[in-house]
Amino acid sequence: VGRRVSRNMAAVVATVVVLLSVVAVGVFVATSRSKQAEERRLHLAAAEKAFAEGEYGKAADLFRMAGAREREKASRMKKEEKDAEERVRRSLADNVSKARERAQPEFDNGRRKLDEAVRDLYRPDANLAQMEAEIEAAVAHFSNAIRTHTEYYEAFYQRGVAYFMLQNHDAAEADFTRAIALQKNFSDAYYERGRLYLERSTVA
Repeated sequence: VGRRVSRNMAAVVATVVVLLSVVAVGVFVATSRSKQAEERRLHLAAAEKAFAEGEYGKAADLFRMAGAREREKASRMKKEEKDAEERVRRSLADNVSKARERAQPEFDNGRRKLDEAVRDLYRPDANLAQMEAEIEAAVAHFSNAIRTHTEYYEAFYQRGVAYFMLQNHDAAEADFTRAIALQKNFSDAYYERGRLYLERSTVA
């Protein structure tokens, strides 16, 4: 029991030390910024006093020093803003990567079902009812992938292909268009949407 209490006490002490370190860093940063602001205020006050006393050269030097502090502050703030934007960008990219990873199994299952349907299409003894069931299963898998990762442009494209095979032209067009919106240079989606437009015009 004594050993367990000792370990717990050590953990508490370590936690306190970490918290004190964080507070100390925060105080140091706040004090440093406050000191810089005070230095700038003093430079400006001294510059105005020198100017009033006719010491224009000294006043100009002091104004420049105060301006240098302000430029340094602006440069630091710009860097902090840029760093924050980079952290947000990395976080978003990480979220997209994780969402895609979670959606991948459903996407792969959809591809397998769609490939099976395409193979069945070219068999002499093709079972059309089975082929349609495989395509519908593929649509369901792609839809699950899209629900998990809403910007999964390949899933939109593949679902569009499946809808096209089912002759659901409106749904296919919507998916091809969405895939293109997410990936501007997605040539396969442009091609399939063009084929769809051509088939529509031929039927009309």
